[in-house]
Amino acid sequence: MTLEKEKTKFPLLVFAHGRGYGGRLIKAYDDVLNNLASRGYVIVGPLSGTTWSGCDDFFEDQLRVFEWMKEDDDYKDRIDWDKKTGIFGFGSGGTATIISAGHSAKVKKFNIGAAVALHPRQSSLSKPS
Repeated sequence: MTLEKEKTKFPLLVFAHGRGYGGRLIKAYDDVLNNLASRGYVIVGPLSGTTWSGCDDFFEDQLRVFEWMKEDDDYKDRIDWDKKTGIFGFGSGGTATIISAGHSAKVKKFNIGAAVALHPRQSSLSKPS
């Protein structure tokens, strides 16, 4: 789903997919992502490591989305930066969400008000903040 041409601003949610569910397999999340978008959110889901071993830094991709959205000329003025933003993810993306939520400076900088980790993978929860 893409933003319409109107100049309405929307709150931002950043989604982190599960391990192996990037690329064309991101379609597995269509129902959830389209449902949230239909309720007035901009949903951005970066493509993170697409190999089974490339998951440990998903949180960095998740947080980089905020920087990109604030700088991109096509989108920066379409986000309602006065409203709380949110992060969420499934599997390895759930783990990324937990790690991202632990970065207090980033939470404050990006006005993150909600973090939802669905079925997080437990092996990577010791990342430093």
